[in-house]
Amino acid sequence: MAAIRDESSGTSGIPFDSKQLIPKSMKIRVVARNSRLSLAQAQEVMAKIKGVEWKLIPMASYGDKHLEIPLTENIMPDFFTKELDEALLNDEADIAIHSAKDVPYPLPQGLEVIALTECLANADVLVSRRKEKLSQLKSGAKIACSSPSRQQQILKLRPDLEIVDIRGNIDQRLAKVFNGEIDALVVAECALKRLELEEFIAETLPIKTHPLQGHLAVVAKAGNVQLKSLFYPLDIRKNYGKVSLVGFGPGNPDLLTVRALHAIDEADIIFYDDLLDASVLVNVNADLVYVGKRRDKHAYEQDEINEMMYKAATAGKQVVRLKGGDPMIFGRGGEEYDFLASKFIHVEIIPGITSALAAAATQAIPLTRREQARSVSLCTAHDIENLPIPNTDTIVYYMGAHHAVAIAQKLIESGKKSTTPVVIVESAGNVNERSIHTNLQELASGKLVVNSPALIIVGEHITHTSSTVQGKQNKILVTGSSAKPYEHLGKVIHTPLIQIKEVEPSEQLHQIIQKAHQYHWLIFTSRWGVVHFLSLLNKVKKDIRIFTNAQIIAIGKYTASILSKYHLHADWITSDESSSGIIDLFMTHSLVGKNILIPCSNLSPATMPNLLRKMGYHVDSLIVYENHVPDNIQPVDLSEIDIITFGSPSGVKNFKRIYKSIPDHIQVIAKGEVTKNALYAQGLLPFEDWVI
Repeated sequence: MAAIRDESSGTSGIPFDSKQLIPKSMKIRVVARNSRLSLAQAQEVMAKIKGVEWKLIPMASYGDKHLEIPLTENIMPDFFTKELDEALLNDEADIAIHSAKDVPYPLPQGLEVIALTECLANADVLVSRRKEKLSQLKSGAKIACSSPSRQQQILKLRPDLEIVDIRGNIDQRLAKVFNGEIDALVVAECALKRLELEEFIAETLPIKTHPLQGHLAVVAKAGNVQLKSLFYPLDIRKNYGKVSLVGFGPGNPDLLTVRALHAIDEADIIFYDDLLDASVLVNVNADLVYVGKRRDKHAYEQDEINEMMYKAATAGKQVVRLKGGDPMIFGRGGEEYDFLASKFIHVEIIPGITSALAAAATQAIPLTRREQARSVSLCTAHDIENLPIPNTDTIVYYMGAHHAVAIAQKLIESGKKSTTPVVIVESAGNVNERSIHTNLQELASGKLVVNSPALIIVGEHITHTSSTVQGKQNKILVTGSSAKPYEHLGKVIHTPLIQIKEVEPSEQLHQIIQKAHQYHWLIFTSRWGVVHFLSLLNKVKKDIRIFTNAQIIAIGKYTASILSKYHLHADWITSDESSSGIIDLFMTHSLVGKNILIPCSNLSPATMPNLLRKMGYHVDSLIVYENHVPDNIQPVDLSEIDIITFGSPSGVKNFKRIYKSIPDHIQVIAKGEVTKNALYAQGLLPFEDWVI
């Protein structure tokens, strides 16, 4: 009988009757350590599996046999599980039941955890002879702890106590308290509860414990569907969420992968850091937690980030850890993966474009090249005293801005020619990307200013780059909603200063629909007017056919091309890409029909409608979208910009608010007279010959 898949949780569900998968003649062989606590744990688990015969196999582990080895030493991960796991692999047992925190990570190949039980109790408690609390113990009292973490935390609370190691089972440890060998003992609360020894607890301690303390893990051979289905009801992981470690790439949202976008869209909570464009997160429905780390300034320490992700996942949330670049390249993705996977959290890794690849693309630098560069190394310069200098044709140093001079000096000292070409790429792949083409000797001189974040690319073959082959390209800052019209002018940096949001159907829309047959002209002044007008009609189950007597006018060819995508063809197209073209059209051709409808934005100027009214036309303006200032705008370094384009008065207004002025070296392109006048009105005067 096949297992039923639970699509809502994404995990394999249990069959309708899981016990049917176990042959009636089969008796489940359960292996556990031969301590009283371990045997009680096995009984606890198997008592919840009704109607199945089972046999308990007690077994001493390596750790049980070697009590002389203190747990404060660097013990093997499988110290308490090795012999039991071997019994599973040798088919001498069917399942092993462990304290979950004792399960090694990774598990031996061929095994898997088929169930993680509910936590009985996660705290540590104090046992003392006369039930003294920690604060009541005399100075110099001996207190036994079995782990380095417990010892360190107890000393922080009571540095005057004498910490001693302890081994043995619970009964042996308690005996040392009551025979006077030690004064107090730190022990897991769950151990005393399972052995019904709570009466000896003096107090619950305010110390941090292992996340898996109190849980039990059921381990079996991998792929055993029958056993997985049988123990599925006990497995609390079915209520867990998933953590996705997502590579954002170098920071430019255009370089995000489709899978990354899906993960962001599906997330309940997102932990994000620096080196990314936070505008991507503006419209997401997830909780956002900033965990960025800059040099000597951390919002959270790595341990805290790990804990927050773990708690969110165990609470059933879909978690995204959004990281600059690729999670597994200098991104601590490996640490986060190990922390979560070792605690039985499902982790997905979604790769991102690492900065070295982004820089190679934008600067046209081949990191490898046939017959010239057959090897490449990606290195971190974070620890300059131990700077790696690999023997590869290309070396890329991450985190190199602060140590740029020292990097060059160390490379020369290692035998690299002082003339070896170097390309420094700041903010690779981002709107503020800047490159410096130099060599090791000049970089080592300290004359160059290198800003963080920066990559330092070193190699004999990188003399031919986009700058040296194509010459310097103009950098075009496009502030409007469409960058395509300006791509022929140079390298486009598209940072829209307007954010378009469709409105909900209004009472005015319903009134216009009622009299749709009375309109003679529909005037579309922009692509957004087209898109959102048709969308609103669709929302109320109407379409443009209700305007039976209307002709369509489009401002300019671009607006007309948007209409054509909806299989609509403009009857009239103005040659002037501005509202003045509409006025000229009506004056020149004496267009018949007095009723006009103009779908527009909340910020559309009233100039054109008022002029048409003065000419004797009846004009209705219908707001179909709103124009807002985008959230989380990242200002561009205007010193690197050659040309700025403006597509609307609202874009001009928002630019003024963010940048205040336009540097003298920049040329300006203004789309239409209205936008040009807005530039004059805001004190941002364009060069006359660049107004289009």
